[in-house]
Amino acid sequence: EYLPHNVEIFAPDGAPVRIMAIPGGISEVIWDGKTAGGSNVAAGVYYVRVSTGKRSTVKKVIRL
Repeated sequence: EYLPHNVEIFAPDGAPVRIMAIPGGISEVIWDGKTAGGSNVAAGVYYVRVSTGKRSTVKKVIRL
């Protein structure tokens, strides 16, 4: 079963940067480095949370 999931990008201070709803069956997502409003984010560390139903995981990413 392929469930839809959310990909949430957060700044180091916990402020939300962008939320993307991903349809089920998609296994790779590329973030374009933009906020929800379309502005480019600065280089640095960000956190990505992927959630599907009751499961979620958080990973640290570095934008160069």
